[in-house]
Amino acid sequence: MRVWRRAKDGTLLLRLRANEAFALQRIATDLASIVASPPDGDLADRLYPRAYLDPTEDTAELEFQSLVHEDLSSTRVEALQRIAIGVHGAADPDSDEPVDIAVAAEDEIGWVSALNDARLVIGTTLGVDEESDTVYRPDDPRYEMGLLYQWLGWVQDELVEVLMENLPPEGSAS
Repeated sequence: MRVWRRAKDGTLLLRLRANEAFALQRIATDLASIVASPPDGDLADRLYPRAYLDPTEDTAELEFQSLVHEDLSSTRVEALQRIAIGVHGAADPDSDEPVDIAVAAEDEIGWVSALNDARLVIGTTLGVDEESDTVYRPDDPRYEMGLLYQWLGWVQDELVEVLMENLPPEGSAS
């Protein structure tokens, strides 16, 4: 089942079961507070990576972070809040009925970023790296988080595919 599609009028629609929409609303709400003030360590490093990798450039790094961190953080939080608000009406945790969630054109890229941020937070919590397998056995305490990580990846991949359908063909001037 494809979860993303364009309506005839060009509106981007996300079709989820209502309980999935409720879960997405909770994720967006919870992540907005984490992104706004992430704890120090790996999570902060993943959400706000260094611009200057050379350790001798700490002064430049501090200056860069002082210029961009607040904007980056507020943009991420706003995108997550807009998702939570947009999904709110469809979010009935006791239902399994499909619902369509309309995404405004100006929010499309924010959805991609927010889904990526959600995967970064969950992946960091799980300790995911290039060699990691995120398929866990049901008796593994990481099982549910792993399922969520995979599901968010699938939703994000489908969104990117739909957005790419509207790009001009490679090599054409637009």
